[in-house]
Amino acid sequence: MKTILVSILFTALGVLFLSGCKKDSNTVDNQPKIIVQPDQPLTDFDGNVYATVKIGQQVWMAENLRVTHNRQGSMLTPIQLGSQWAANLTQAAYCYYNNRSDSATVYGALYNGKAVTGSTALAPTGWRIPTAADLTQLRVYLDSFKLDDACLKEAGYSHWLSPNTGGTNSVLFNALPGGYRFADGSFRLKGYQGQWWLNDGTNSFLLLYDQSIMQTSTGTSQLGYAVRCIKE
Repeated sequence: MKTILVSILFTALGVLFLSGCKKDSNTVDNQPKIIVQPDQPLTDFDGNVYATVKIGQQVWMAENLRVTHNRQGSMLTPIQLGSQWAANLTQAAYCYYNNRSDSATVYGALYNGKAVTGSTALAPTGWRIPTAADLTQLRVYLDSFKLDDACLKEAGYSHWLSPNTGGTNSVLFNALPGGYRFADGSFRLKGYQGQWWLNDGTNSFLLLYDQSIMQTSTGTSQLGYAVRCIKE
């Protein structure tokens, strides 16, 4: 009789354990889901077509800008010589890393601060250069899903140098390490970092090959950075 009672007890406990572990089929998963999806392509004044991505409520370019005109059709000033780049304090200008125009398809162009401010309207119609508030909104959204800023970076080592810490491209932003142009006209850090203008022409944000956290930086309009536009 004792053996039978023990057997019945363990059977009952087993039923309780299984019923406790079984997911209720009527339970609704109310956890919010991250919104990431490709959006409509963007075409600039020059006819370049860019992939775009919706991240939360924002739509970003998923490539770096490479346009050579503003939206009114006025051409930006192309500057190759380092001395001329350093001496330019007034003109909206652009260049390509190491003056190689064939890099534009992958890395886009580098623009000085004058190109992204004022009435130049570098961004295509319906788009704008991101503000500090736009950047904060993006970072807060990613953080709400416990995603590091590095999820914006392209995965792997096709363009980023090792270790490309945290680079997953899980939100399809496809950030690349296109480097930048220093105020003295020299080119620096391709493969190590990507850096993009904010709309005031002095502040920017950057991602590094060996870090998972985005940084922000304040400099001068003589610097040459990449541009990612955001939809208005």
